[in-house]
Amino acid sequence: MLSAAERADSVGLHYVEPDSLPLRRVRKGKGFSYTDKRAKALGDDKLKERLQKLAVPPAWEEVKLARDPKSHIQAVGRDEAGRLQYKYHEKWTETGHEVKRERLAQLGEKLGDLREEIEKQLRRHTVDEDFALMCALALLDRMGLRVGYPEYSREDGGRGATTLACKDVTLKDNKVRLRFFGKGGKRIERVLEDAALARALGLLKAQSGEMLFRWRNKEGEDRCLTADDVNAALRQRFAETTSAKDFRTFRASSIVAGALQEVVKDDAKARATALKQSIMESANFLANTPTVCKASYVHPDVQDAFTADAFDATSLFTGSQRAGLTRGETALLRLLKLNSEK
Repeated sequence: MLSAAERADSVGLHYVEPDSLPLRRVRKGKGFSYTDKRAKALGDDKLKERLQKLAVPPAWEEVKLARDPKSHIQAVGRDEAGRLQYKYHEKWTETGHEVKRERLAQLGEKLGDLREEIEKQLRRHTVDEDFALMCALALLDRMGLRVGYPEYSREDGGRGATTLACKDVTLKDNKVRLRFFGKGGKRIERVLEDAALARALGLLKAQSGEMLFRWRNKEGEDRCLTADDVNAALRQRFAETTSAKDFRTFRASSIVAGALQEVVKDDAKARATALKQSIMESANFLANTPTVCKASYVHPDVQDAFTADAFDATSLFTGSQRAGLTRGETALLRLLKLNSEK
């Protein structure tokens, strides 16, 4: 499987890190001007014209842009919710399915190791940043939560893992019960029987303060976990482009991939029914609509496997299950690898 840098090179682009983009967009009157990172105004009219054609949304802040027209990332900035957003070169966008396939495969290859790390951290008795981080990752992985941005909480009360308040979490009889309003004000209710996670969240709840993921550092300062902390940890463990959303994509795709085990090779109607039902199941797990789940979370490779009558899914479920992964997750990894080799 090609690395991200190799894939960029294969379509004539240069792979870059987001922080390496050298140009800046700054507000000037009712519009914008462009500078280098030393705040010197750009004098190259052709370069400024190219930057304007990128059509970076006016609401984005902290905008960085590429000088190189062949950089795979052309611009990066933060939207009104504080989330990092990217403007990619059109050739990179065209390879989106391949890139998404690669990101899911990279996550799946190392997910078993992360789950082992999470289990070890949940058994600890000291509440610190690592402990809080692994508890948050457990919620992303086991309960399908969004990572959570404070901007959403301020706008409509919508919460995610890192912005959960202690009052959103009830712990009883080794069960974790979550009740809160998610993105867009949607009511979210989740129950999971998990003794280790319940004990760990109990330690977090015992800390003083409103927010769940809160601890006191060595200097005696109160700290709260953020979405940026979670995404940075994921990039360190998986790949430069891995984000918390990839957990939801991986889980949604693996739920649907697991349903391939029951489909009949030449029965198109049964395959269509199985696809619809499994997308419903994954949508319920993510607290999304089936339409959004199908369009944004279930990888096209998985959906195509249901609609291709000639595809025999038997090989995806033959052999041993990957350590730390479910049967559906193992099948998803095999399917992604199969398609990457075509």
